[in-house]
Amino acid sequence: MFTHLVIFIPGILKSPPNYRIIGWLMVWVISLYSFLSHKEFRFIFPILPLAMLYCGFYLNALCKSSSSKIQKKEKIQGMLTARPCKKATILLGMLFVTNAPVALYTTLVHQRGTTDVMFYIQEQCKLSQRKPSILFFMPCHSTPFYR
Repeated sequence: MFTHLVIFIPGILKSPPNYRIIGWLMVWVISLYSFLSHKEFRFIFPILPLAMLYCGFYLNALCKSSSSKIQKKEKIQGMLTARPCKKATILLGMLFVTNAPVALYTTLVHQRGTTDVMFYIQEQCKLSQRKPSILFFMPCHSTPFYR
């Protein structure tokens, strides 16, 4: 969740009352998995779309509060125009700036060895005269392109 926690926790508080229990349950699950010694991202991935829903609750509340202030001011002046929510735009920009380097690192560099070794094995198999046999001593989800 990294920097999304800044809007996730307030999003739980801004969500409708009957949705809050699910949000606090998600906080409990994330906290529980954070303390495990063997961390697997695949256990947390199913709750990320729900977490983004709560982030959306906060951004929606933020835009509603700022747009109501602008509408009151413009109503007094006699004009009504649609304006983008500056606070939400700034928050989204901050989220992009902080998450883009992490996304680039995890997709291009982190744990890349398993993919690179599969390309190496593929080249070695093409050069070999016999049909090769390869034994992997690792879980199946950590070796890509394995059939």
